[in-house]
Amino acid sequence: MKSNIWIFLALLSAIAFSLYLRIALPYDQVFTPEWIKFTSVDAYYQMDFVDRIAPVFNEYLFKMFEVPLFVWLISGTAWILGWGSPSQSLIDTVGAYFPAILGALTIIPVYFIGRELFSKGAGVFAAILIAVLPGEWLGRSILGFTDHHVAAVLFSTTMMLFLILAINNFQKRRYIYGLLSGLFGVMLYLTEGSGLVFGVLLTFSLFIITVNDLLKGRINIKAILVFGIVSLFGWAFIYSNFASLAHQIGGFAMGNTPLTTLEMQPILYPAGTFTPMVVWGNFGFIALLFPGMIALFIYKTAKSGNYNWILLVVWTIAILVLMLQFRRFAYYFAINASIITGWFIWYVWDKLERKYYIPAIMITFFLLAMTIIPNAQNAMATARITNFAPSDAWMETLDWIEENTPEDSLIISWWDYGYWIKREANRDAYVNPSQDPGPVKNVARCFLTALLLKVIT
Repeated sequence: MKSNIWIFLALLSAIAFSLYLRIALPYDQVFTPEWIKFTSVDAYYQMDFVDRIAPVFNEYLFKMFEVPLFVWLISGTAWILGWGSPSQSLIDTVGAYFPAILGALTIIPVYFIGRELFSKGAGVFAAILIAVLPGEWLGRSILGFTDHHVAAVLFSTTMMLFLILAINNFQKRRYIYGLLSGLFGVMLYLTEGSGLVFGVLLTFSLFIITVNDLLKGRINIKAILVFGIVSLFGWAFIYSNFASLAHQIGGFAMGNTPLTTLEMQPILYPAGTFTPMVVWGNFGFIALLFPGMIALFIYKTAKSGNYNWILLVVWTIAILVLMLQFRRFAYYFAINASIITGWFIWYVWDKLERKYYIPAIMITFFLLAMTIIPNAQNAMATARITNFAPSDAWMETLDWIEENTPEDSLIISWWDYGYWIKREANRDAYVNPSQDPGPVKNVARCFLTALLLKVIT
């Protein structure tokens, strides 16, 4: 009973720190006297969608497949809190808080995955780590970063949790856990198209498990049938949505403008030259430990043949490969890094504490201190700086555009200003971050023509 109380207090502390990090530190830069600022460009696209849905959410109550799930959830929350008539201020406030709350909630499935796969201690370590990690994960789950990425991480992690529970409880409650895993899988897909990746992971994991059983002489007809059925439907679904999947994961055709954006660069080659600093900024000391930790875990998995460990290995390696190619996937990989590190710290403690109690305490404390404290310090420093929030001058400019231009005006600007102009100035922009290169090139030509330069000067 006492251990459960300590675990509860540890989780509560992790959630509290996560909320402090994500809400309290950037609060003054998001909630200003004049405006509520969002801390990403794409947040303005999402909130422009919410503006249209929230006031009439009752019409969309059973139409969650007609709008992005992330938008539907924010709109529904604002509509409920506003008693069916949410004000613009309430809509903005709900939207600003949403990513921070979802980020803190992600701690819960991370803990239970660690507990279910390894031990309560491993779960607590993993939960603390995901609460303090900086980098892409913090940036996409902070106050005002109202984009769907944090929801995708929460749903994918919860989906994997229920899948693990279904495998561990195959003789009882497997159908309930399986249905819950499927439910969160659907929610993931409705939130982010790249959620299809997890369908591929599931299929490949079942394949590895089936091959492992065959090699060990454990021919399981049920497993083979399940693998066959899942593969058939899974690959049919993936094939039918291949274009969307390729767009979500890979970004875009080579040569398009978006490949120059930070999030689409290889994490070890962010500017075309090798540097480990981006990885270090995302994971700190964990980045140094990870090659050894994953190698040890793969060895232990191969030796044990544990189905869920196989699932975790496939999941981790797949997301690692995606992160190495596209920096943005670091926010997904934060989950895997936390779980694997939590396992490793618990493993070291478990192996040493019986024979070498004092050294076990010292080594465990060292590992916890090195993986938590520097990352927490980095996260706190990062949270105080909202690099992607619009400046006061830009917000004043957008207000001026709204008040001093005709409502049917079409604003020509560089591509990454489009969402700001659309929502804050209530004017259509010729280009926006929708990643379509055609209009972007047209604007570039327009800005560079001698005629326009002559008009400007």
